[in-house]
Amino acid sequence: MPLTGDFTWSETSTILKLTVPLHNASVKSVDVLCSSLFIKISYEQYLVTIDLLSPVDDTVKGSKAVIKNGTLTLKVVKKDKGFWGQLEFPDKDSISKSDLMARRDASLEERRVKLAEIHEKAKEKLVLEERSQVKKQMALEQAERQEIDELKDAEKDKAEKEVYAKFDEIRVEEEKKTAHQSDSSSGKAKKGGKKVSYEDELEDAVAAPPPPPASGDIWSTAELSDSVSGSASGAPPAAASRDALDDDDIGEERDDAYDDDAIVDDVGLDDAALPAPRGGGKTNFATFKYTPRLFKTPARESTIPTEKEFVAKNRPHLHNHGLLNKEALDVSESDPTWLKGKGDDFFRNGDILSAINAYSSAYEASKTMLPALSNRAACYLKIGEPARCIADCDDAISASR
Repeated sequence: MPLTGDFTWSETSTILKLTVPLHNASVKSVDVLCSSLFIKISYEQYLVTIDLLSPVDDTVKGSKAVIKNGTLTLKVVKKDKGFWGQLEFPDKDSISKSDLMARRDASLEERRVKLAEIHEKAKEKLVLEERSQVKKQMALEQAERQEIDELKDAEKDKAEKEVYAKFDEIRVEEEKKTAHQSDSSSGKAKKGGKKVSYEDELEDAVAAPPPPPASGDIWSTAELSDSVSGSASGAPPAAASRDALDDDDIGEERDDAYDDDAIVDDVGLDDAALPAPRGGGKTNFATFKYTPRLFKTPARESTIPTEKEFVAKNRPHLHNHGLLNKEALDVSESDPTWLKGKGDDFFRNGDILSAINAYSSAYEASKTMLPALSNRAACYLKIGEPARCIADCDDAISASR
């Protein structure tokens, strides 16, 4: 049950002042609740409740609490100006407790509604400020983008102007070169006195006689004169000789050129030089060996995975199976030393089940391979089968005695 704290009060026409001694209480323990008709002050084990005579302004601007030198001073503003003469509600002792609590609850509800409105307004204000900041940021970014676009356009215009100016310089230089070439060609023509055309040069070359043949040349003077005269008449000698032959003569020449007998005679081959045909006889065919399999089923039936699973599960009993061919096993599966080494490799690589199979095969191949039995016991211990581990250890101890 809290203790009732003591307080003093004073008033003016507009201000109500309460002074509450805190009795060396901690500042953090002080709690002040002020509504329009009810004030509650609590600090440590003390409690002060006041039902005001008239309403006061319970807003933050209308009330002020200050703690100084171990004393709480609370100032509130009256809603109606004037002196009260007394602090608390006059009919506090005459009215029922339920009516008094209803008066307090109404005052507290009014304060809660006001605080909710203030909170909502503050929230709306915060949203508006955030929107305003976003708009300002967007406007700033838009201005920056616009400035960047303007700089890009300016750079683009500058580059285009430089390109066009370069094109103009190149065009002017080409015009100057063309004019210079035309001036030089016209000067050469004036210097010769006559412009020589390509057709005139060609006529001079055709009309010019060929040089005289040198001594020892295979062409005679008559043939040379005939070829020159034929060339001068307008048809080359090759064309004239081609026209002198008809189609039948050309066909006969082709037949003579591609005669098989003539080719054979020229090369010097005869029937005796051809090799004799191969004779019949027994051909040595290659022999093939197939991989031996434990089961006599064909591989095309796709039973190899099932067979491997069967062998892995029943490996300790394969040597007692009368229907399976024990000789079909590979040499590596009958060498205990090789199998034990293979099991060690599996164990180092973390393949415990394969290591168990390899150690089992080594021990089955030779009952004196006790390291394989002890290593298999370690494998059983690693996979969490202590019963098998103990059995292998017992077998190893018994066999070593």
